[in-house]
Amino acid sequence: MKKKLVLAVTVIACMACSIGATSCTFAEDTTLEYSYSIDNSETISLKGSTAQSSSNNVEVKNSTVTIKSAGTYKITGTLKDGQIIVNAGKDDTVTLILDNANINCSTSAPIYSKQSGTTVVYLADKSNNSLTDTATDVEKENSAIYVQDNLVIAGTGSLKITANENDGIKSKDVLVIENGNININTNKDGIQGKDSITIKDCTITITSGADGIKSNNDKDEEKGYILIDGGTFNIASGEDAIQAETNLAINGGNFAVVSGGGNEKSTKTHDEGFGGGPRPEGDKGENMAPPDDNGERPEPPEMENGQPPEMPEGNDSEVKNKNNKEEKSAETTSEEESVSTKGLKAGGNLTITSGNFNLDCADDTLHAGGTIAISDGTITALSGDDGIHSDTELTITGGTIDIQKSYEGLEGVNINIEGGNISIVASDDGINVNDSNGLLNITAGTTYVNARGDGLDSNGSITMSGGTVLVDGPTSNGDGALDYDYTANITGGTLVTAGSSGMVQAITASDNKSTLNLYFTETQKANTLVSITDESGNLVCAYKPTKDFQNIVIYNSDILKNKKYTVSVGGTITGESVNGYYESGTVTDAEKLCTFTPISSITSITDTGEARAERGTDGGFGGPRGEKRENFDGTKNKENKDSSTETTTSQAK
Repeated sequence: MKKKLVLAVTVIACMACSIGATSCTFAEDTTLEYSYSIDNSETISLKGSTAQSSSNNVEVKNSTVTIKSAGTYKITGTLKDGQIIVNAGKDDTVTLILDNANINCSTSAPIYSKQSGTTVVYLADKSNNSLTDTATDVEKENSAIYVQDNLVIAGTGSLKITANENDGIKSKDVLVIENGNININTNKDGIQGKDSITIKDCTITITSGADGIKSNNDKDEEKGYILIDGGTFNIASGEDAIQAETNLAINGGNFAVVSGGGNEKSTKTHDEGFGGGPRPEGDKGENMAPPDDNGERPEPPEMENGQPPEMPEGNDSEVKNKNNKEEKSAETTSEEESVSTKGLKAGGNLTITSGNFNLDCADDTLHAGGTIAISDGTITALSGDDGIHSDTELTITGGTIDIQKSYEGLEGVNINIEGGNISIVASDDGINVNDSNGLLNITAGTTYVNARGDGLDSNGSITMSGGTVLVDGPTSNGDGALDYDYTANITGGTLVTAGSSGMVQAITASDNKSTLNLYFTETQKANTLVSITDESGNLVCAYKPTKDFQNIVIYNSDILKNKKYTVSVGGTITGESVNGYYESGTVTDAEKLCTFTPISSITSITDTGEARAERGTDGGFGGPRGEKRENFDGTKNKENKDSSTETTTSQAK
């Protein structure tokens, strides 16, 4: 019986390349083809401390079996403290069919391919095979399967690898794994393919002291990539679970990952500053109170009737914070050790088109030195640091992302949310654009953020044209549910941010729309319903924050200029909600607070219906804005008389 298998790596490699570095190209000869014939295979019978074979291409010396030529070799039996060595021609393909083969070696790799063009390890149907590497202090052949050239692992059988102080599987060139059930237990890396790794439709279980799966060629930008196209992966790694030196592309599969012992084992420590760093136009928060000896800033003064207190005389721009003489980062992150314990990590670009991911990581669950693109799949993440972190641009167009624990949920220079269903729980910022030239751009999808720090934080600007974004923001006055350094504009969709009142910023509506920026005289308890009705008593929208709050910002396309609306709190509501937000329903037993009639792009009022004096965009007590201060809608003032937000309000009776 003859069988032939052609692994079309060329197409897959090009896919990975197209996602990767802009200059990346792949040679056309990366296709690995091989065939084998059971009828024509040579048999190697393992017999304890020795082996037998009638092939002239096989040399047996004690417990060492050396294969010297291309061909197919069927290996059966048990070899105690022995080794299979492949030493063929540099262009030869050598296929090893493991059919209930068990090999133990205490001095080197149980399977060592010293030279060949491609070595194929084929797991025979319904076979159970094992490789045990008990060698110590091995510098070269330091894995259970060690191949100097290309390595292909295929077949539907199973392979159990136990590697003592060495790696599980290592190829110095291209590594391809298709089908099969592979179980690896090692104190070092589980699977390593230096130039690239392509995996399709396997079941792989790895327990490793170092990385789980790794491609680490850092000398050639066209190499060092990993492509996964389906399969089931259970990885518990001491360091990164899956790490590509360049690009990582995942086109399906089921992934259960614990890296670095999980999120509870995080070695990250975060020294939190106040706010999001210096604001544009050189404003560095001169009017803020200085930190105490522990680096903590005091809470802002209490407000009366939702209004900030008047600033004392002499507290003008000439009074500077002495601590600003030295530029300091608003946040510094240190690690007790330099070990990387991320979940899915790419030095270049990371792309996910489908798959199911359960990630519990001491460091970032997803991390890329380049871009991250997620178009589909289901991701559940517990992170000791960031949920999803890109050093450049993060784009989400689909899928379900549930970040159940993180320091910061999403982070990047630019973040584009163009679809998907996203939920984030963060101990600091929920979504963070960390560059002053960066942009948070939201066009579609449903996003929910529960953040102890800033909810949506952009060191640059924010634009929104579609989708639904709901934020349960901070309860402390040192952060804001919405925080940006330059401008924030909305032309469509729905945005609700609830949180403390100390660092409030709103978002500028366009055309005939207006954003409601509502301050409460007293802190409202968690799960207090806030509802808006029109002149006819119809519900425009309602939201029930999950935490205490003293401010709420609402943009809904039905809140129009020159129309009258009523704000109410409490009561009960009938209707369906998404993350506490109601688009329709009937509210009963609510307390009416006030009515308002918007005439500007942002309507800022207190719960008594009075127009609310704005703070500076830096979150400090702004006072009159000078030419270099920004209005709440992001525009610059030329005269102080233009700084107020125009609204007409009246208190509900």
